[in-house]
Amino acid sequence: YMGAKTTIAPGDRIKILFQVSTTRQFSFKEAIGLGHSIIKTDGIAGLWRGNSATLARVIPHAAVAYSSFDRYERFLKKVMQVSSNGDEKGREVLIRFLAGYAAGATGTLVAYPLDMMRARMAVNTQASSGPYKVGYISMFRETIAQRGLLSLYHGLGPTLIGIIPYAGISFATFETLKTMIKSYHDLAEHESIPHYERMVAGGVAGLIAQSATYPLDIVRRRMQVHGLGEHKIKYESLFQAIRHIRDTEGILG
Repeated sequence: YMGAKTTIAPGDRIKILFQVSTTRQFSFKEAIGLGHSIIKTDGIAGLWRGNSATLARVIPHAAVAYSSFDRYERFLKKVMQVSSNGDEKGREVLIRFLAGYAAGATGTLVAYPLDMMRARMAVNTQASSGPYKVGYISMFRETIAQRGLLSLYHGLGPTLIGIIPYAGISFATFETLKTMIKSYHDLAEHESIPHYERMVAGGVAGLIAQSATYPLDIVRRRMQVHGLGEHKIKYESLFQAIRHIRDTEGILG
């Protein structure tokens, strides 16, 4: 997983730069041009700028989210009095959805400051206006000094709201697909599902969840980078941010 994150890090940095820009319109030509610009100003390593925060975030987020999912699921089954014999599939899907949201929210609360640093490091380049910070410690210090300790959680609101469809749909879809695969192959347990089928199920779940929450991801990234270089617009709330983006950049913004 961490190797995959490192592999796609250049594309992820370019994606963030498009997300936070009010003037750039995405196209493959523009993306390639932006990549060349990063290499010119920051060197080839600049394409991976901010990736260390991503990798540092992966461990606590994944550990907390996945370890807490089963606990939330058991708790909700007990509260909603749902048995494990498969007779209440509709309620089981709802429980997976709610447990997925709770697990994703818990992991996000633990690792959110690192996610913010990933975004701020990604947009802070030698070519941007404003001070150029070369390390995470200096970026943390600057952010806290200028905006206070709670600013490390700026943008948490849309992130947690986004987890409702993202983590909920992702977990619920993945677990439901695993149940369908288990039933189709007449397997005794989920652990017997072939790895490639697990990968396909995970990919489908992630694609659906990411598509559903992408607008909230735009808002989150813009709130995270407020005050850096050209990013002067301060979004006070999720709905104010959505209205401003819609009014200034159109619904496709």
